[in-house]
Amino acid sequence: MREDTFTFRTLDTSLLRAGLAVGLVVLAATHVALAAEGGKPPEEDLAKKLANHIWSFAGDDDRTDVDATFLQPFISYITKTKTTFTLNTESTYDWEAEEWSVPINATVSQLLKVGKLPVQVGAGVRYWVDSPDNGPEGWGARFVVTILLPK
Repeated sequence: MREDTFTFRTLDTSLLRAGLAVGLVVLAATHVALAAEGGKPPEEDLAKKLANHIWSFAGDDDRTDVDATFLQPFISYITKTKTTFTLNTESTYDWEAEEWSVPINATVSQLLKVGKLPVQVGAGVRYWVDSPDNGPEGWGARFVVTILLPK
């Protein structure tokens, strides 16, 4: 499955000015079980990665340049009862400042049904391994509720 997303947004106020946003999203069932089961995850380990890079190439010279790489490798284990254990990082490298932001996340989530609607609830902890001098540090927590809307 492939989805191209191109959006154009403009907003011009005395406080905020926004311009063009262009994105390309490619969705793919990279695991045979995902494709065969209509997107349902298999009851096994999943190890994947997400990555992107953004940079500025136009605009006012007085604005800060953007040049950043985002990396999100992760490994998940899904049990027969649809409990998911995940370990990941959501790391960003700022090429302009030459600085890393590296949180390590550990989460557990459970797939439930609320009426007929599948819902995934989860919680986890985060530890910042590296960040800029003015960035986050130490421990954090996250709580997630995801409503799954089947076709």
